[in-house]
Amino acid sequence: MIRHAPPTRLALSALAAILLMAGAAAPPALCADGLTLEEMLALRSVLEARISPDGTRIAYILAVPRDPFEEDDGPARRRLMVIPTDEGEPRTFVGGETDVSAIRFTAAGDAITFLAKRGDDEHKALWSIPVDGGEARRLVEHDEDITDYALAPDGRHVAFLAREPLAEEREKLEKKGFKAEVVEEQPRFVRLHVADLEDASSKPKTIELDGSASEPSWSPTGDRLAVALAPTPSIDDHYMRRTFHLLDTKSWKVVRRIETPGKLGSLVWAPDGSRVAFLSAGDPHDPSEGRLFVTGVTDDDLTRIGLDLEADFVDIAFATPSRLLAVLHQGVTTRLVSVDLPGGAISDVLAPESAALRSLSLAGTGGMVALVADAPTHPREVFTWRAGAAGLVRRTDSNPSLAGTRLARQEAIRYRARDGLVIEGLLIHPLERERDARVPLIVVVHGGPESHYSNGWLTRYASPGQVLAARGYAVFHPNYRGSTGRGIAFSKLDQADYAGPE
Repeated sequence: MIRHAPPTRLALSALAAILLMAGAAAPPALCADGLTLEEMLALRSVLEARISPDGTRIAYILAVPRDPFEEDDGPARRRLMVIPTDEGEPRTFVGGETDVSAIRFTAAGDAITFLAKRGDDEHKALWSIPVDGGEARRLVEHDEDITDYALAPDGRHVAFLAREPLAEEREKLEKKGFKAEVVEEQPRFVRLHVADLEDASSKPKTIELDGSASEPSWSPTGDRLAVALAPTPSIDDHYMRRTFHLLDTKSWKVVRRIETPGKLGSLVWAPDGSRVAFLSAGDPHDPSEGRLFVTGVTDDDLTRIGLDLEADFVDIAFATPSRLLAVLHQGVTTRLVSVDLPGGAISDVLAPESAALRSLSLAGTGGMVALVADAPTHPREVFTWRAGAAGLVRRTDSNPSLAGTRLARQEAIRYRARDGLVIEGLLIHPLERERDARVPLIVVVHGGPESHYSNGWLTRYASPGQVLAARGYAVFHPNYRGSTGRGIAFSKLDQADYAGPE
């Protein structure tokens, strides 16, 4: 899997050099009112959004890029923002140089919890801030970074994850300045711990489990905790050999191991705690955790949903004990769908033409839904949808300057390859073009290949589509064979002959 690093001065210089070389090879016209490189690097984006249990407010994380010419290199700052679901402007709850992650509302909805390293924190800790205003307070600190957590419905307990401490010899070397990371040379298991938030004097309890933990999720009834376990902390085991386990929260013993065939995604509980739904690969060779699985807590039956769909499930949430809402990606399009249980019948709820849905968060029984979505005209923002409504309502505008920027047209393209297979992609046209004039084309190939492009915002420092379009280029983003978003069969078409047919 190929991942992009955050922009640095070196990356910016390299990108500028690419643009100059491209222009030297075939100098198209520069459009003065298109998106510039400097404007692109300042664009903000919503990373995560959570709606409160009563549906009145949404907490979200806003990524705010650093000024590459004024600040030290590093990823975008992550601010905690809150906005009412209906009317009102967003407020910054945690800003400055604090980077926030893993936001949650408490079961009572009176506070927002998050992970951050603040003040004199040596490691990333669990914090809480009241929704009606006030200072944040530290709930749990640990001798290593807390990487994820799950709040118990009683509001008193929290299950959290942290890596094992460094080996003593390695810790001594790091204190002397040895920072080289030798991948998987000294594996550190991720352990599950449980803390009592009302007893400040008590130490967190470490739960002894056979494996490296991830994806903790507390049941609404409080009697079970789901956690994924990998045999080792290796990246291969994390991707391919994790399985969900259900723990009894009194004895902390494993009461059920859910057998799954390959890659795992997220898990959600039904409101009554009777069943869980999760995302997983359809088989060990399926490169995407885009299939939906549902199982009861006390039985071994496993319902597989969408194995034959030419689409991928991306995010899921229970609306009622017998109905799920899900974000579905189908080629370059996205949809909000309803899944009725136990049979798994799928029906469309919303298919927005002007937005690419990324994630969802439900309040109560799903009467109000918060979604993160982007579009060809803007990066990711917060949207809401009320049950029965005809469309989405956009609630944030993180980049108001885009309203005065002329953007190039973006179009979905479908064509047949020589062997007859239909390939999809997205074409950003040059911002200005003489009719029928030939123009230079840049092809942007996604990594992975466990990935795909949706018809949303495609412009970022590593693939500056709109910046190039303003300089007269056409920019094509193909979802070549082996891409996700079109089901299991399509995503396997590159296997055993990597990129051969392409």
